[in-house]
Amino acid sequence: MRKWILGMMVLFGLWASAGQALASAPAGRGMGYFTLGLSRVDRDDLQARLDRTGLGYPLQPRNFLALGGGGLFYGRKLVVGGEGLALVSSDQVAGGIRTSLTGAFGVFHLGYALINSERWTVTPLLGFGGGAFSWVIQREDVPESFEDVIRSPETGSSLINASFLLQASLGIDHWVSLSASARGASCLVIGLRVGYSYTPLADKWEIELHDQALELSGSPELGMTGPFLRLVIGWGGIGRSRY
Repeated sequence: MRKWILGMMVLFGLWASAGQALASAPAGRGMGYFTLGLSRVDRDDLQARLDRTGLGYPLQPRNFLALGGGGLFYGRKLVVGGEGLALVSSDQVAGGIRTSLTGAFGVFHLGYALINSERWTVTPLLGFGGGAFSWVIQREDVPESFEDVIRSPETGSSLINASFLLQASLGIDHWVSLSASARGASCLVIGLRVGYSYTPLADKWEIELHDQALELSGSPELGMTGPFLRLVIGWGGIGRSRY
């Protein structure tokens, strides 16, 4: 999961840098941004499977803090871009078992600017990419001695669930000009994203065992399917020749 999160941050940096370059082009507009909000996921199949064990597994989170970044570039009405985010939740504890569920995803966006004025953009977006959840199970009891560890080495398991991801969203952004020149204007961008994610075939689980990833049969679904709402804060530019 650390590799996923690192990859998302690298993606954000690349989009932000490219956004500054493209935004300075004549008749162009672009931005790199940071985004923060809430995402709701479908964990019902996983929870039902845990409940059937009768072992007292804790209730798994449904709502996640989503944070990351990306960029959007406008060519008149056509919009392209991408973003990467991490999904974060707190650990859950019950029945002597501690679980930790986190996720990350990256998507490529295509859109059409319904409104593309100097101060406002309103853009429906379609996204596609991939995402993964990392689920860690551990016993809550802590070994007190070396003997405890060597007599009970299996202290936890780490599982990965990866799937294809589709998104539909609406972006509403307000562009605040901070400086202007003959080539264009630099802007602070403040906006919102509201949308829905869908992950088909989200039942592919692997366990990390002895430095190998082994696929598990009969796995429950755990999709990133669900609505999301996020705040966007970014930096962009508008080519002067547009106006």
